[in-house]
Amino acid sequence: MKGVTAPAKTKEQSKGGIEMQLSKELIRFIRQTNRLSQREFADRIGVSNSYIALVENGIKPVTANLSEKITKEFDIDVDYIEAAKRFIDV
Repeated sequence: MKGVTAPAKTKEQSKGGIEMQLSKELIRFIRQTNRLSQREFADRIGVSNSYIALVENGIKPVTANLSEKITKEFDIDVDYIEAAKRFIDV
């Protein structure tokens, strides 16, 4: 149809050109299920381990950029997040 535009993407949507915003609880869950220390996790995504500690403890916010790095490195999609939510309080 002519003149119809697609709805704006939300941060709750994922992959395939769609952004996904993770919570601090999900970040910790992803790290722990991959059996990684904060340092190992941080090295994999290219940030400092102190930054990961601050995010996991709720001192620093989870940014869209951080969420993107994690979802790409660990191949996280909406299905994974929905399954993970059953194991954590989000």
